[in-house]
Amino acid sequence: MVNDFIKEVNSNSNIDFIGYAETPFHLLGVKAFILHLSEQLQRNVNGIIIEGKHSTAGYLLNDDVINFPVCDYIKVFRFSLTELNHRCFKSESAINESRNPLVIISPVSPWIRLAVEYKKAFHVKVDTACIDDGTGAYLSRHEFIKITQQGKTALYVELKSIIRDCAKVIVRECNKIGEVEFSIFKKRSFMNDKVVDYYRRVIEQDVEKNNDLGNKYIIYLGTVDEIKDVQTAHNTRVICLLKEFYNKGYKVYIKMHPRDTDGLGEVDFPVVSLPQEKSIEEIIASVTNKPDVVIGHGSTALLTLAVFWGIETWSLSDSKLNYDSVNGFNKMVTDNPQKTGKIKLYDINANIEVNIH
Repeated sequence: MVNDFIKEVNSNSNIDFIGYAETPFHLLGVKAFILHLSEQLQRNVNGIIIEGKHSTAGYLLNDDVINFPVCDYIKVFRFSLTELNHRCFKSESAINESRNPLVIISPVSPWIRLAVEYKKAFHVKVDTACIDDGTGAYLSRHEFIKITQQGKTALYVELKSIIRDCAKVIVRECNKIGEVEFSIFKKRSFMNDKVVDYYRRVIEQDVEKNNDLGNKYIIYLGTVDEIKDVQTAHNTRVICLLKEFYNKGYKVYIKMHPRDTDGLGEVDFPVVSLPQEKSIEEIIASVTNKPDVVIGHGSTALLTLAVFWGIETWSLSDSKLNYDSVNGFNKMVTDNPQKTGKIKLYDINANIEVNIH
């Protein structure tokens, strides 16, 4: 598959973008940027989307064909980035053909190496655009390393990260690679309403609003395997909270994370599972009536549902843990009270009153 990608890049002079995604939320961001690019260029665009391999969960995207109204042509490839030799780009045309400027779209950090090699091979303007990976992208470097590098020397990892980021800046400047800002939040303190609008438009145009989940219901979002410090230790408390909602007449839906393999566990009251492979944003865009509340553990969806549609969301954290992976999310919420007012923060050890505002 990687050889087919290289051949496509070398032979197709009409591509406007290369997008990289490992998760449904990444793919949503790629589409949101494509919509922005199409409006900026005032025409339909053409490009390539790479469905990458997640480091712990493998391939989560299985779309062999992606149709998007603002694209005349999209080619989809699926491979791990470790398979890609960046120095294999060269024009297959005998003459110097005219190529479109290119934007390379990727989550979290810019794909500088691909941008540099593409520019060297084809001598065109190349920009990089970073899309949202999730709320973890808005943690400080120190906060992120504290969560993800358990058991490793944090100082070494942090220093290595700083050096890598500095090197990227130098390479970008030396090769005149452009940079496009396209994140929902900027530096955790300013929301980009235009980007939010692109995300929301993409979600709503991809689904039909015909999913009836009822008039009085809640949704619980299971967390991802890597951050089960809250969910695993306190499944019993979570189940008790959900049962309180059920006893008050709410229908309870459970939507586990696409990378979750364990589930919530056994419950002694009726619950309905929502499709695990679909993003919660897609599901919410399709429902005829929005949920009364969505409950989770500092997940990106709690932010997007509150920001995109004004849905009340609850984030459950744990004050007894030495460092709770939800703390970074909670800090972002408290830093942005005007934009995140629909998000409520609760300690799972406290007596949480089932009272929707």
